[in-house]
Amino acid sequence: MLTDLFTWWMEQMRDLVPASARSFLDRRWRPELLATADLPDTSSVTLSLRTSGGETALGRHGLTGTGLREALARLPRARRTAAVLRTPADLLLEQEVVLPLTAEQDLRQVVEYEMDRLTPFRAEQVFWTCLAGLRDTARNRLHVRLTIIPRRGIEPMLTALRQAGLIATRIEAGTAAARRVIPLAAERTGRRWLGPRTEAYALGGCGVLAAVAVALPFVLQSLALAELDTRIEAVRPQVEAVEKLRRQIAGSAAAGDVVVAARQQIGSPLHSIALLTEVLPDDTYVTTLGLRQRKLSVSGRSASAARLIGAMTAHPEIHGPAFVAPVIRDETSGAQMFSIRADLGP
Repeated sequence: MLTDLFTWWMEQMRDLVPASARSFLDRRWRPELLATADLPDTSSVTLSLRTSGGETALGRHGLTGTGLREALARLPRARRTAAVLRTPADLLLEQEVVLPLTAEQDLRQVVEYEMDRLTPFRAEQVFWTCLAGLRDTARNRLHVRLTIIPRRGIEPMLTALRQAGLIATRIEAGTAAARRVIPLAAERTGRRWLGPRTEAYALGGCGVLAAVAVALPFVLQSLALAELDTRIEAVRPQVEAVEKLRRQIAGSAAAGDVVVAARQQIGSPLHSIALLTEVLPDDTYVTTLGLRQRKLSVSGRSASAARLIGAMTAHPEIHGPAFVAPVIRDETSGAQMFSIRADLGP
């Protein structure tokens, strides 16, 4: 059905082309085989091959003998399944009919139903085609050109051609300037490579395409999400390593802050030793050193213990130095034994 509709539409479009340009378009078509019947002799046909350069005669052959079959056997199969039957213009009947404008929606079915009213024939008695013309919207009328050829004159010829292996797809009649083309729907089986279920296949294909169009965005989104998940899983070990390192750094920083706070609270023993080394004179020796909650206690020997208090008081980080025990003089060495306590701070 779809193949027939497309062929009919192409023929209608071709009829709309001016005759001066139609010959040029005909030369652009692919080569096709022509079978020309000459009245009144209907027992033979003339074969010719129509190409872009013109027509090449292949000889005249009888329909009942073996000459036609042998001539066709020498041609490629594609030429035999797309042939055109050319008939004399005497067989062609045309008339203009007027139909309601709404008939244009299904013109062929309306004309087929009204054939016996519009012409002296029934639809099954003729090969026919129709073309919508003038549309009179004011009167709700549609002018249609109806072209018919009686079957009785060429049906035996089509049967003989088919028996010889030649399948005609359309009929041509008239002159080159006013050529009429009638599709042969019943003879197009050679073109239906999908078989009688062409329409079902086409509808099924349309359904599949519609389903694909609906599902494609979701499929693409799912594929994109799957790709993102794959990338996330690929970098997950690196992210975990970075997070672990960050926690370690944060823990180290916190531990460093604790150490700094503790040092600020209780003081640093090394710093205390450095202060005493800087403050005490060279003739002073420290024997014991204690540091607790920034409370410094130091004991030792010095040539002059009294001057130690002044030296320690002069340093800005040592506050309130004082003897915590009496100064004792060593009779042997003459040195003074001392014990001093002081506060450390900024």
